[in-house]
Amino acid sequence: GDGNGSVTLLKTNGATLFRTPAIEGSIGKNIGQAPDFIEHLNARERGVYRVKGAYDGVDRMVGHARLATYPIIIAVTASVDDALLPWRRELYQLLAFVFSVSGFALFFSRRSVRNARLAQQKLADSEQRFRTMIEHAPDAILVLDVDQQRIIDANPMAEKLFERTRGELLSGGVER
Repeated sequence: GDGNGSVTLLKTNGATLFRTPAIEGSIGKNIGQAPDFIEHLNARERGVYRVKGAYDGVDRMVGHARLATYPIIIAVTASVDDALLPWRRELYQLLAFVFSVSGFALFFSRRSVRNARLAQQKLADSEQRFRTMIEHAPDAILVLDVDQQRIIDANPMAEKLFERTRGELLSGGVER
């Protein structure tokens, strides 16, 4: 949001020289006794810390540096929300991308599972029709596995013709 950042120039003794945006009565105010001046602004030559705004309670990041040649500290603030906005935007975009990819993956995997089930059902139906046709065919039918040189199925008419049970035909063939 707007108005959540500031630039302040301070003397090393804590006196405020300049602040933008201006706050009534801030110029000349001495913050030398304030905890964040003692712990941060004056403690190190430069650094970044987080503080809750004394006036408005806004959570802010403060970056500061002490000039080497003048007794001046520059403090630049940005609200944590503003500072993290680009990062959050990227995070949300990444999450949106991940969720959309996951959604597509879920949709297509469900679809392919459904298609596989349909194919399986069609195959089972086809096998059932084939089985029914063989069982009720008026002719003797033997189904051979050419590679293994053996009978893998026989219908009742084949049992009658070869005078063998289906089990005998499958295990031993047609010879006596």
